[in-house]
Amino acid sequence: MNWTLVALLAIPGLMMGLLSVMGHTRGIEPYLWLVLAVFATLVIARTAGERYFLHGLAVGIAWGVLNGLVATGLFWVYARHNPEVMQRVQAGGARIAPQAMFLMSAPLIGLATGVVLGLLCWGVSHVIQPAPPDRIWPALTDEKGE
Repeated sequence: MNWTLVALLAIPGLMMGLLSVMGHTRGIEPYLWLVLAVFATLVIARTAGERYFLHGLAVGIAWGVLNGLVATGLFWVYARHNPEVMQRVQAGGARIAPQAMFLMSAPLIGLATGVVLGLLCWGVSHVIQPAPPDRIWPALTDEKGE
């Protein structure tokens, strides 16, 4: 596993969490996630070298967990900038605090995202040719150049 690659591809997920907290992704968030998924899939398929599914799975889980942690840690900012979400949560009659619901659902959403992303990475890796190890940024390759 190339954990440097996973960490670098997790950063956009963290940025999406911050944008979501500030209310900038209302109405377009699914499309932004789709763009990120296509980007991550192409990067993993070209640079991971092996274990494409696991790389995609790890990135998806990181996206879900980071997004949930940001939304939970900045909950009151999130609630102020996303009133329609708060109305849906309150109308649902949840018996737990919204913060706890965000925190508990984040790994599950990340797991589902990771499975889809992993399958995409695996599939695309069979279609496109990987980049030669000497053409990949050296920090993204391990000691063997894979």
